[in-house]
Amino acid sequence: HYRERWWTRSYDGYSWKPRPGAEEEIREVLKDICFSIPDDQYAKLPEKTENPIEIVFDKKLREQYRELEREFLLELDNTVEAVNAGVLCGKLLQFCNGAIYSQEEGEDRLVNPVHNLKLDALSEIIEESNGQPILLAYQFKHDVARIRKRFKDAVVMDNTPGVIKQWEKGKIPLLIIHPRSEGRGMGFQHGGHILVLYGLMWSLREYTQTIKRIWRDGQEHPVMIHRIVAENSIEDVIYARLQGHEFTEQELLKSVRISIEENM
Repeated sequence: HYRERWWTRSYDGYSWKPRPGAEEEIREVLKDICFSIPDDQYAKLPEKTENPIEIVFDKKLREQYRELEREFLLELDNTVEAVNAGVLCGKLLQFCNGAIYSQEEGEDRLVNPVHNLKLDALSEIIEESNGQPILLAYQFKHDVARIRKRFKDAVVMDNTPGVIKQWEKGKIPLLIIHPRSEGRGMGFQHGGHILVLYGLMWSLREYTQTIKRIWRDGQEHPVMIHRIVAENSIEDVIYARLQGHEFTEQELLKSVRISIEENM
């Protein structure tokens, strides 16, 4: 059986991880019956440029970030608490984006604003784009609320009829999408060529699929990817892993633990 031969259950009993040497063995089995072709070899893709934009925490923000990272707790307008390392990763990512939920569940959960650094960076991107449509990928619901409050003409991609047509006509200056909310394979290449990653996702698949929503066959202009990340934060860890390979949640948690130990 495929799973029994090459995979073993993770410690949580729910997920699976490959056995040592599994990747090489699977490649050997499949080599004479299938092959893969990179996108840029079968489709005429335009040039793609990735522009990393680092936001820098001031002393107060850095101390708050380290406190949350070290203590799993932060006192803001409301108490922010991470009950385990997995929740902590989410809280740190929220901090990087500028606001943190006090609790993880419930539609009425409280949002604690922390900073506007990413909003300011987005404002500069919009100004430099000279009116060209921008596709923005977000991670948290409070990102959307804060972006729409700052940029009144922003439109959220939802089930509203006609949004895609309006985008393709160039009538939406800022279209907001979530990497997991749109149908796999849906493209936005006909309405713009600028993508802003407002935060990072730890899944390599989500990361690459998000970029491919705009950098794909049919795109007629060079593509610009603006990646807004917080300097010396969990986002650095995530991006470093994305550049190397698709990493597991356990590796992410391990990276957080190492960072905590280094800053104690």
